[in-house]
Amino acid sequence: MSAGISVIVLDGVHVSGDDGGPIPLQPHMGAGLFALLALDHVPVRRLRELLYPPGREPKDPKRPVKMMSELRRRLGGDRIVLGPLGYGLRLDQADFCDLRSWRVHMARAAQLSADDPYAAVELYDRAFGDWTGLPEAGTEAMHELCTRLQAEWLRAAEQYAEVRLRVGRHAKVAEVLPDLVRAWPEREHLLELLMLALHRCRRSQEALDWYERRRAEFQRTFGAQPSRDLQDLAAQIRAADPALDARPPELPPADRAVVESGGDVRRLSMARMAMYITQLGQGGYRIARDYHTARDRAAVEYLAALSEPVMTLQEENELFCAHVVRELVLRGVRQFVELGAPAPARFAVHEVAALPRPGVAVRTVYLNYDGALVAYAKGLVEELPEVEFAEGTLRTLLDAPHRVPLIDWSEPVAVLDRHQLNITPLWEDAPGMFAELGELLAPGSHIAVTSATADGMTELVARQLGRIHADLAVQLALRGLAELRRVVPPGFELLEPGIVETRVYAGKAPPTAEPGPFPQFSLVARKPVRGTA
Repeated sequence: MSAGISVIVLDGVHVSGDDGGPIPLQPHMGAGLFALLALDHVPVRRLRELLYPPGREPKDPKRPVKMMSELRRRLGGDRIVLGPLGYGLRLDQADFCDLRSWRVHMARAAQLSADDPYAAVELYDRAFGDWTGLPEAGTEAMHELCTRLQAEWLRAAEQYAEVRLRVGRHAKVAEVLPDLVRAWPEREHLLELLMLALHRCRRSQEALDWYERRRAEFQRTFGAQPSRDLQDLAAQIRAADPALDARPPELPPADRAVVESGGDVRRLSMARMAMYITQLGQGGYRIARDYHTARDRAAVEYLAALSEPVMTLQEENELFCAHVVRELVLRGVRQFVELGAPAPARFAVHEVAALPRPGVAVRTVYLNYDGALVAYAKGLVEELPEVEFAEGTLRTLLDAPHRVPLIDWSEPVAVLDRHQLNITPLWEDAPGMFAELGELLAPGSHIAVTSATADGMTELVARQLGRIHADLAVQLALRGLAELRRVVPPGFELLEPGIVETRVYAGKAPPTAEPGPFPQFSLVARKPVRGTA
């Protein structure tokens, strides 16, 4: 896999390599790269028009071609291609481009607007902040191209305002749109949205004032009236037509579950985001097991466009867990404790454990630090006598193991940690805590750990994760591979295939595969029984 690059065109034109270092571009190269991103293909003739104003064309007719060849060399990876329709740009999966991601975000937000408008608003909120401006246009042709892209932004801004109105955020629309209406008076739909927002904020006279100013301007400039739609809207506002009033849709069941359990709806939750990723993998989330907020869902959708591998990590993690649980049940383990557990969903430990040997009782305890999530998850397992969901962490388990329900610590236990190590602060002695755990566990016990690691993570992916990191209720803590090796307690045997990428356990890569852009590693270790090999 070629090293990824980052291409920024919505805040000037900047390109950086996988290590974060800048890739220098001459002005014409930057303009050419912008054109390739904005358009599917750029013929050589069109390229000249975009780069050179009339009367300032280069004497060498091959100069644009030479410039593109040099740009191709600097970007690497055969990213600049020349075909029958002209030059094109082919970005790899590991590459990031702000314009490409912004377009994906806008398309996904538009899709969500119908079925999940609250998540659509959150995704628009996050993605619109990524567009800070277009490059300066040095030619008339480049100005026309920038105008086309600006129109694309304005269409998205209108859709953003529409879904904000749908969920009842009228005041925000009334705050934001006046500047846009003044800047682009020809876009009448912006004025419609502003008038509707003002009317719903009980500022109907202001809405009509905006209309009268527009009507007078049309009469003065064109000798005509505004469109029939705008006239009809003004008449409805004057008549206080109840058809203009709209109640926001109810919060989805997933959001209500978080609110009712007392969960923090203002911050992102890794556990709730993991549940949404799981449910997306099932072709849509299941109503009975929904527990996430619009903000959680939007953050997942945002990350999916920035870095596709992020979406596969949860699935690989689930497959690893299912593989380990099945194998350990077959080896005679009858007790499982999962640390940092999300609410049971696909591949829930207790469900997987029941498959290999039906009729054999297996006790499962899920622990999570989030009391609200625990309160919700308890309701999912309350009728299962061999399953319990409790509030706790590895630290609280070590401090008071007798308080962990169902578990007999004198018998073998499998402790699974697929999430908690990723949020255990770096200043905490994770290897030391696992060493304590090793002393607590009876012979024949196992630990299974999955952790994302900073080792091998590309600078590109690290920057992308940083876009949501500050909004997390509990921050990610990415450890190095060396520390992950040290979480194996003294005296424990590391089982085959050792510490490998989780996708190897999931059957999606051979043990010799090159690390992906977002490395996630897993291990299984066993406390030997005396007298056994």
